[in-house]
Amino acid sequence: MQRGQAIVDWQRNEDVLRVMRRDIKRELRTAGALPEEQLNALVSSMVEIARRRASR
Repeated sequence: MQRGQAIVDWQRNEDVLRVMRRDIKRELRTAGALPEEQLNALVSSMVEIARRRASR
């Protein structure tokens, strides 16, 4: 996630957000066995939290 956040205007750049979501999913898949639906929801929440923290 930090690699994506280093890019200027990452909060609105869909390509960067897509790569961030992909990388987060890869890390979470290796960490545990979550169903794909829960994984998607968790990743979306994580990216949204990062967006909110960055806009402060």
